Amino acid sequence: MNSKNDTVRPNPFPGLRAFTPQEGHLFFGRMESTSKVVNRLIDNRFVAVLGPSGSGKSSLVMSGVIPALQKENANGKKTYSFLVFRPELNPVDNLAAQISALSTEAGFTFVPVPNVEASLHNRSEGLFDVINKIRKNLRQQIVIVIDQFEEIFRYGPASTDGVSGDATADFIDLLVSAVRQQDEGLLIILTLRSEYVAECSRFQGLTGLLNSGSYLLPQLTRETMVSVIEEPVKLSGATIDRSLVRAIISDLGERTGQLPVLQHLLMRLWNNWARSGDLSRPLNMSDYESVGRIKGAISQHAGQAYNSLDERHKYVCARLFKSITTRTEDGKELRKPERISTIAALTGCTTEELFKVAEVFRAPDYSFITPEKEHILTEESIIDLTHESIIRLWENLKTWLEEEESSKRLYLQLAAAAALHQEGKGKLWTPPELPVAIKWRNEHKPTLEWAERLDPAFERAMLFLKNSEEKYVEQEEHNKKAGKKKIKRSRLFALILGMTAIVTLIALVTSLSLKSKSEKQREIAMRQKEEVLSFNFMLADSLNNLTDTLKAASDAALITSSKIASALERAETAEQKAAVAVDLIEEAETGRTKALKIATEEKRRKMISIARSLAVRSLNYQDEKDLQILLAYQGYIFNDRFQGTSNDADIYTALYNVGKRYGNRNYGQFMDGNVEVTAMAEEPSGNFFYTAEKSGRILQWQTDNPGKGYNVIWTGDMLIEIMTVSPDAAWLACGTATSEIIMIPLSGSNLSYQMAGSGGNISALVFSNSGNRLYSATVRGQVAEWDLASHTGTDITRALSGIKAMDISGDNRLLA
Repeated sequence: MNSKNDTVRPNPFPGLRAFTPQEGHLFFGRMESTSKVVNRLIDNRFVAVLGPSGSGKSSLVMSGVIPALQKENANGKKTYSFLVFRPELNPVDNLAAQISALSTEAGFTFVPVPNVEASLHNRSEGLFDVINKIRKNLRQQIVIVIDQFEEIFRYGPASTDGVSGDATADFIDLLVSAVRQQDEGLLIILTLRSEYVAECSRFQGLTGLLNSGSYLLPQLTRETMVSVIEEPVKLSGATIDRSLVRAIISDLGERTGQLPVLQHLLMRLWNNWARSGDLSRPLNMSDYESVGRIKGAISQHAGQAYNSLDERHKYVCARLFKSITTRTEDGKELRKPERISTIAALTGCTTEELFKVAEVFRAPDYSFITPEKEHILTEESIIDLTHESIIRLWENLKTWLEEEESSKRLYLQLAAAAALHQEGKGKLWTPPELPVAIKWRNEHKPTLEWAERLDPAFERAMLFLKNSEEKYVEQEEHNKKAGKKKIKRSRLFALILGMTAIVTLIALVTSLSLKSKSEKQREIAMRQKEEVLSFNFMLADSLNNLTDTLKAASDAALITSSKIASALERAETAEQKAAVAVDLIEEAETGRTKALKIATEEKRRKMISIARSLAVRSLNYQDEKDLQILLAYQGYIFNDRFQGTSNDADIYTALYNVGKRYGNRNYGQFMDGNVEVTAMAEEPSGNFFYTAEKSGRILQWQTDNPGKGYNVIWTGDMLIEIMTVSPDAAWLACGTATSEIIMIPLSGSNLSYQMAGSGGNISALVFSNSGNRLYSATVRGQVAEWDLASHTGTDITRALSGIKAMDISGDNRLLA
């Protein structure tokens, strides 16, 4: 038994990156596929490994095919050397650099990079000639592995169409020309995502290579998935609970492209188990829960990398990942590789800041982005996500992607408003739009490079926002000053009223005092009568002044009320104009939405056309099983994804041909010798169908069991040309070439009977929905109604020409 203090063993799982040739002993589950790819490569000197993203194409080549070929070196007949690269932005020069690097190794003739580039760009030489320059003997076999071949379409210009002089077309011509040479010293392997097969079909030479040398990588079965999980653990001297294996496979489900997610989870499981300190115990469910299970493992792991950054670099991290992801018009989330120099221009971050963040996320312990750690980062390095599943499973990245989409929408609204304002059709922004836009500008810090990808009028939009902000601030300052003046006037009026009130109060008190004294000192009061009268006059004057003051205050209040009404009227006018502006914005948004719908519809029609082309093309490859199935299925997927016609003839002809040739649970062949079937009908439930033969026999077949054979339910000498089954599946009505209708019971104890028409071949039959009546039509155009209770018929109309088919409405009122 192992001790708890055993040394931590190396992690046998690569995580999100692909397996390497040195890890071939840890690569399980693809032995059969490896053998088929190697054989196809040796037979054709070319093979393209096809499959969806995350299906393990790169790992199969790197850890399956390359080690298998390296074993051939031991017998001494041939020596295989390998050159592995990705096309990226400049596939020809990348290939030249790799060939020159290979030529520096022992056993080869050195050729400098400029010389290789010159030869590859010179159409009179080409790849085959360059390879012969570095080889020293015929035993040397150069295997060129072009990983992620779809990059020539992802990174190349959208206008690439295979014409001469196009960089993508030149690169493909190099490969095609080299494979067509008779010498066996050069072999080429491609890994290609299956959704890019349609792009390859635009290049005739490449299409020919794919037709003869492609291998569609099958999805791993549940049994094979068990070995993928368990075998590396056993090889590394550990064990894993079978219950944990079942839980992982169950959580993975049937979704394609899950292998990187699985390998990342297993890497995290192993690390968690190793850190526990007890290496004698198996990997179990507690480890699985600790790393977040399938759904949370990537988000938890990426979160650790993110939290290791300081606040500034967390901001840089968010901007970097926003730059290398995108969401299409139909809501699909995709990788969007970018140069570091481009990311710096898009985000406003420095290249040094981007380098620091990239180094964290591309470290071997994480491997969330490429290029890998062994490649030195430069401003021209291309940053890309390792796999799309990171977008789907990292919660932070999902949030950032949503923020980026919101930012794009706000900028487009701002640019549209700026354009209207420049044309004199719109006003500067005010709340509530203005504060939102200012916050977006301060937090997002949009750059010219970022904005020009959406709307080129960046300076106009930013000037519009700045003018809106300044105008709003100016208006706020004006409103503050006007408020202060109003407060001063109010205080003055209050002071005057207060003084008047005080004077009045004093006068009243004095009057009361004098009245009291006058009663006691009447004589004195009489003598002072004139003084009192004089004082009363003064009091009257004071009261008059008080009245005038109150009247002035009332007039001021009326003026203030009038100003308030005027302000309310202006506010109402502004509100009406704002509503008009909102209508204009909605009208612009409607126009934009309409344009997007038109563009989406054009794209949809284009993809439906490609789907039909793929379906038709599959019919030309009857002897290429994998390719024929791939083309037919890809055509069906495109037609379904882009809402093509549900029962498109081309699509279903391709599927029918594949099902018929290679077998399918939705296809069955019912055989009864070389007989001629004259009519066919299916009962409503679909469990049985019936066929009539030229000899007069009627046979019953079980729909879901072709091998069961048939039951003969009728034998006669009449030629039956049309049949139909009643709604309750109790009767089979058969129309003959001599105007008879034969009624055959399919259940119960009823007896068969015949009804004779007035002449002409019966060409159409239909039961009423209640099943008590039958309608027939002849080639002469005569329509009859038959009462099935009395076995009698009545002619109801005669058409100008023959009738081939009929149907009846649900309420039995209309016959078509």
